[in-house]
Amino acid sequence: MPPLEMPCPLKHSELKNRVAREASVSLEEIMQLGSISPNTCPECKGVLTKIKEGPVTCYRCHTGHAYSLQTLMADVNEEIEMALWNAVRAANERILLLREMGKTVRANGDEAAAQQCLRQVQITESHLKHIRDAVFVIKYSITP
Repeated sequence: MPPLEMPCPLKHSELKNRVAREASVSLEEIMQLGSISPNTCPECKGVLTKIKEGPVTCYRCHTGHAYSLQTLMADVNEEIEMALWNAVRAANERILLLREMGKTVRANGDEAAAQQCLRQVQITESHLKHIRDAVFVIKYSITP
């Protein structure tokens, strides 16, 4: 059973209230709440500040998005899953195009180019299997 999610702590409450109310707060003001995180905001891709108070850690970006460790992990996993599904779509489109190219060059009498297209289809299908496997690992992995 995953741990209960704890809300972002109320450190520097006046500044935190301004962050939540205003559309834009300077990075310097957000930095007063903690230190720069190596992670970026899943929503706006902005810099995240890591805010730690006792056993609770949360993250905020300068536009006001806030995450607990659990919600940040869930959003990062979702972002990875979406990127992998985009890779699946792109690989499938590549396979379709390679098959079309192979038919076209074969119809024009270039058997060597048609065979090269077929080899590229096989390579792409092999990569596609690995990408699909990665999607399911991310999708069904246990998150804290």
